[in-house]
Amino acid sequence: MHYEDNILIPRGIILAISANASNNGFFIWDVPILPIGDDYFIKITSITDSSCWELSDQFYIGLNDSSDSSDNTIYGYKVFIFLNGIFVISIVFIIWSKKIIR
Repeated sequence: MHYEDNILIPRGIILAISANASNNGFFIWDVPILPIGDDYFIKITSITDSSCWELSDQFYIGLNDSSDSSDNTIYGYKVFIFLNGIFVISIVFIIWSKKIIR
């Protein structure tokens, strides 16, 4: 969907994500395989009053770029920094344990 002259124009893919969901402030949704695009919306409609609805902001669905193994990242940390941190903590632990044993 997209807007043209302030009119919402559907693009053709319409999915019912859930026909009945509790109103508890969140909804877990496994996104199906959809074409890459930045013109997606979610429309939430009341099951008791179809005139009561809300449309989300426009959002993007695309590929997860985490398959690139050349950057050596672990949840935002570079492997080199992670391994250096483990090394420093190990040295501190060894020194600390030798002082306790004496």
